[in-house]
Amino acid sequence: MKDIESSFFTEKRPWSRIKDRVLGTYLPPYLRKVSRIGSRIVIIDCFAGAGKFSDDTAGSPLIICPQIAQHAAGNAVAYFVNKGSGHHRALSRTLERFTKTGFAHPILGNSEGFLHEISKQITEQTVFVYLDPFGLKGCGFDSIRPLLERGTRFSTELLVNLNMPALHRLAAVRSVSHGRAASDIVRGFHSTLDGVLGTKEWRDVMWDDRIAPADKEEHIVAAYKQRLAKYLRYVCSCPVREADGTRVKYHIVFASRHVDALLLMNDIMLDAYNEHTFDAALQKMPLFADSQLDWKDSRHGERETLKGVIRHIVEEQPGKTRSEVWQQVVLCHFMQFRESEFRQVVAEQVERGALECPTPRRGNRLNDNCILMPGKLGGRP
Repeated sequence: MKDIESSFFTEKRPWSRIKDRVLGTYLPPYLRKVSRIGSRIVIIDCFAGAGKFSDDTAGSPLIICPQIAQHAAGNAVAYFVNKGSGHHRALSRTLERFTKTGFAHPILGNSEGFLHEISKQITEQTVFVYLDPFGLKGCGFDSIRPLLERGTRFSTELLVNLNMPALHRLAAVRSVSHGRAASDIVRGFHSTLDGVLGTKEWRDVMWDDRIAPADKEEHIVAAYKQRLAKYLRYVCSCPVREADGTRVKYHIVFASRHVDALLLMNDIMLDAYNEHTFDAALQKMPLFADSQLDWKDSRHGERETLKGVIRHIVEEQPGKTRSEVWQQVVLCHFMQFRESEFRQVVAEQVERGALECPTPRRGNRLNDNCILMPGKLGGRP
């Protein structure tokens, strides 16, 4: 396992680019917004690695630091934790220009221990925690709980990558079925999984041979999200696959107290997932590999579905603003529709009479504060 982990930074896997895109796309608007709060911003990357891969592809530290320098210079500090001295030394060299400015701090130590210690020092700071372990070990729920339990007046957000192959490995279903659950190794695996998920209830799912492996993963991730939602109200996730139709390798789970973060993540995760799977599909078709095809051009079916979703929400909750309706769409159909698609469909439905907007507005153009009502009888979605 150590050899595999050491080779992890040799070359970035294609599907891992989804994780990097989600992180890199979210940070600029996040940093710009929380900078207005006025509190010191603390970013914690608990499994930082060497900072970049052997092919010079940027790892999370080189995604985070330039964004801080551009959007929150002088108002943010970032900690990059590694348990291995080799990665720590390499990262220290990679981040030298950022450590000199005073905001980047490579840390040699255990991620859970660091989280426990820094939680004692966090008071009113704005906190963003990024957990991307090689497997699952090192991101125990109890280690992040003190940060999650901070008062609702403070901004706390979490982005964690849950490794699905590691979930099955630690559950050790085959060993359990063969009567080896009491062995020291298997008990250690189970203890690790108890700590990561914050409960022992996963056994009821993972050890049930009537449940398909993919369904087990969905159950476990849903329960993990529910646990996070007790502290941070808005929780969402994005699957990471090698290609569309293949088994999930990771679930990227995000949690925040603010609905705006959820709305932002909807488009970011949807775009990252679809761009990756669309590109992977093109690579299997040599004639189209170098084409200018765009996955967004193939979403006519989603737009048709969106019409019915919007119509249903407006009929059930007439008088909601366009912004409020969009929130309902995302809450009920996360990562299914893009905001630009939503606005376009709403405008088309108002123009056709399927929806009405009694709000006075300049140039007849809709905005987020426009009230939406069901159209008159005879309106067609």
